[in-house]
Amino acid sequence: MKRLSAALLALMMLLALVPAALGEESSPFTMAGFEGSSGRVWENSLFFKRMAERTGVSFNSFQPFYDHTEYSRWKSALDPKGELPDVLFKASLSDGEARTLFDRGVLIDLKPYINEEVMPNLCALLKDQPALWTEMTLEGHVITLPVIDSLQLNDALWINIKWLEALKMEKPTTAEELTAVLRAFKTMDPNMNGRSDEIPLTFTGLWELRFLQHAFGLNMNDYYLTADAEGIVTAPITSDQNRAFLAWLHTLWDEGLIDHSGLLTPDSMRQVTDSKNVPYGIVFGPAWSNTIMPAEVSGDYKVLMPLQYNGTQTYRSLLGQLTRGCFAVTSACRDPETVLRWADDLYSRDGCFLARCGEQDKEYRLNEDGSWQWLAATENLNRDVILPATIDGGANLHGYIHPDYWLRFDDESIRSEKEQMAELAAIATEPCPQVMLTADEAQKLADRWPQIGVYAETQMMHFVTGDVPLNDETWADFCAQIQALGMDDVVALWQGALDREGGAQ
Repeated sequence: MKRLSAALLALMMLLALVPAALGEESSPFTMAGFEGSSGRVWENSLFFKRMAERTGVSFNSFQPFYDHTEYSRWKSALDPKGELPDVLFKASLSDGEARTLFDRGVLIDLKPYINEEVMPNLCALLKDQPALWTEMTLEGHVITLPVIDSLQLNDALWINIKWLEALKMEKPTTAEELTAVLRAFKTMDPNMNGRSDEIPLTFTGLWELRFLQHAFGLNMNDYYLTADAEGIVTAPITSDQNRAFLAWLHTLWDEGLIDHSGLLTPDSMRQVTDSKNVPYGIVFGPAWSNTIMPAEVSGDYKVLMPLQYNGTQTYRSLLGQLTRGCFAVTSACRDPETVLRWADDLYSRDGCFLARCGEQDKEYRLNEDGSWQWLAATENLNRDVILPATIDGGANLHGYIHPDYWLRFDDESIRSEKEQMAELAAIATEPCPQVMLTADEAQKLADRWPQIGVYAETQMMHFVTGDVPLNDETWADFCAQIQALGMDDVVALWQGALDREGGAQ
């Protein structure tokens, strides 16, 4: 009898292992998150079914939100003693929300699980780029998982190649050469309509115009900060280089080489609709499709690579590679390791394509040259593929957007655009790591920055337009006021956060 009981016990233990051995689903989990206005129904999504087959992990309860206000109210009301989902997927958490929910005990620290056993794909990315740890952590904790994309949108200069060819000029490589090209664009009728209607360079606001700072070796973020290779933070806004940059912009403004409507007129008021009468030689835009130009002339414009300063190139990476706040695990989750193994799959190439393209040979196919293309007709793509078979769109999805997703897409215009942006991305760097600030640090920044930011933006705009002459006296006053408003405090705040999180990995 004892031998029979022992045999039955052994058989039960063996059967308990069968689901894992067969790749069958573990006990299901629950999730909530933000889907936005797509209307996608998570319960019916092929993505979750396929992920369950790939990982053995399933979710049996979904709570997608489609209204941003409603989702914000729901997030703010989360309580560790109340009913919580196991995970927040497409979590759309701001840094402030993540901090608050973590401090409240709603969210758990994910860092103990980011190891080779639980999250090998994410670990491989972090091993290759350890600086990403700095942007993921808050006082040594990892509250949310990010999306990592080496080809995120950046504000690039798109230059009219046909105009250059008509004038027999090469792409400029320095500030001096760019000035010469802009003068030729203005005076030599490159659009060949017999009128002097060319606007050599157009932009939207001083913020966008500041991307030209690279021509003087500058790379500052929105707080006018930069960090060197040793992690030392400075504010070059008061540097001689920035003064020279502003003086150059004034020359361009004074000669009518940059759009005088750019400081005040929104893109919607400068939209070009006549492809046969294009007035702009250079336009700013995060992608060609995001410029103010008609699609018919897309082939006429190419990305202008960063200009050289003292023989070197620099350019601002607007968004970096990492965006926080995409995925979180709550304190209600009984098995964080399992859900994080599931989450880690999206940091692989196959996971990236499953989430964003669907399944190979069902929603997309690979061509002999290694490119990929949708199987559905373009007009039916959203209805037949994007909504039912992928999970992309609506809100940031955690994971790794593999470069092949962008660079291997079988559409010549899109691929060409992404290849140019990849070339720019190879040069661009973040001025400062996008550290996650504590609540106290965020409050100190909020107390200081409005006065500094408004004054700096206004005064520099006046220097550019000539409303305030740029000379030794006015520049000294500008630098003194920047310091008096507390720029040193902003530098010290950022330095402290960078020093703290830089040693978190």
